[in-house]
Amino acid sequence: MSHASQPDRFYKVISNPANGDCLFHAISQGLLQHYQVKRSHKKVRKEVVRYLCKLLKTESHTRQEKWSAIVHNELEVWWRVQDYLATGIKDETPSSFSKFRRRYRKKMGSLGEPGTKLELLAAANLFNFNAFYYEMGKNSKNCKGIISFKTSPIPIISFKEIAPPQEPKSTCRRDLCLMHSYDHAINCYAGHWELLIPCNENCQV
Repeated sequence: MSHASQPDRFYKVISNPANGDCLFHAISQGLLQHYQVKRSHKKVRKEVVRYLCKLLKTESHTRQEKWSAIVHNELEVWWRVQDYLATGIKDETPSSFSKFRRRYRKKMGSLGEPGTKLELLAAANLFNFNAFYYEMGKNSKNCKGIISFKTSPIPIISFKEIAPPQEPKSTCRRDLCLMHSYDHAINCYAGHWELLIPCNENCQV
């Protein structure tokens, strides 16, 4: 069946402040919606950054290679994060990774620093959910209320082969869907993240 013939997918758009913390707000809202877990956006950011730095801490070249492959090949990570990783991986020594971890922790650990697909990927494994997203252009940037799509959302791959999921300790991974809106004319890497809840679900947020 082609996308054109598929029924529209209707979602409620759950808004949050467009202040650089939007991705972490959306993840926080998603955890409450799907797992009834209350975590502030500040705590989500802190735990995600700690998790990523922990993955980079290992001196295992095998794990470093897997990390590099996931970030550079399987994800089209935003240029800023690619720059961070290039700095850390250049000479493949523990000291270079240590320098990168400090730089990344300081930058991404700061409130107001925009999260990326890399942090969404990490959160999906850390908090045990399947992450999907829709990308929207300038004309849809201010969508509120109910929105519909004719296509399936884009899946975020999992860190499964690198590290096991942490919590919530649920045997059922729930799907968490976000909308990423941005202005094509300015920068497709900067934008706003919002949680999408299927209209046939009760909103807990």
